[in-house]
Amino acid sequence: MILKRIIQSFLFASLLISISFFVTNCTKQTKEIEKPNFQHITDIKVRKQSFIDYMLPFIYQVQKTVLNQRKSLEKIQIKLNQNQSLSKPETKFITDLCQQYKVDFNQSNLLQVVNDLLTKVNTIPISMVLAQSALETGWGTSRFSVEGNNYFGQHCFTQGCGIVPKQRATGAINEVQTFDSPLGSVQSYFNLLNTGSKFEEFRKLRAQLTAQGKDLTGKYLVKTLVHYSELKNNEYENRLLATMDCNNLYQYN
Repeated sequence: MILKRIIQSFLFASLLISISFFVTNCTKQTKEIEKPNFQHITDIKVRKQSFIDYMLPFIYQVQKTVLNQRKSLEKIQIKLNQNQSLSKPETKFITDLCQQYKVDFNQSNLLQVVNDLLTKVNTIPISMVLAQSALETGWGTSRFSVEGNNYFGQHCFTQGCGIVPKQRATGAINEVQTFDSPLGSVQSYFNLLNTGSKFEEFRKLRAQLTAQGKDLTGKYLVKTLVHYSELKNNEYENRLLATMDCNNLYQYN
């Protein structure tokens, strides 16, 4: 029995090392992708497809990392439901995720911790990710995407943290956040939806759809993004739906 646990611990640690190695190497690969000058692509159809092709590798990479985390959590959940003890690497894995996803760690109730994590550690429909990045950047033509690799309109609130908007209100301190590569912007976007207090409804609906075995598509989830934009009267939702429908972004899910 002891030998079995040692082997399980070794295999789990090996899995974490493999995931880390994969992410590191993928990061290097995606950073080497040359950014097209979308402003110079006059054919709108070609511009849109070029933008999609450029963004997909970054989105896929973040999706894969999240899904690997989720699969490991689901295996731990099974062990806990069977009243099995966790190895030290497994416990550390949980504590690290709690820090990343802003979940309170409770050693005396690990099963509840894992359940709370599974609500946050989940995928985001690629159709919705593409639609939001297209809207927020004008299909890659915005100043903030060109100069700051910001593809989702993320803001920061300390002086010098990003790019100052030209029409910023007097006395305002917000800046548009900058990233080293589009990968950083995608990671920040995932973190916002998976941990932000304003997107709890998004996570609840996603958890319901997941529990029901339904496919996660942007069509069902965009209605929970009312706090993402300053647009009123469902205008942001309608624009996202139109972007997904007109460009058949569902095919990328």
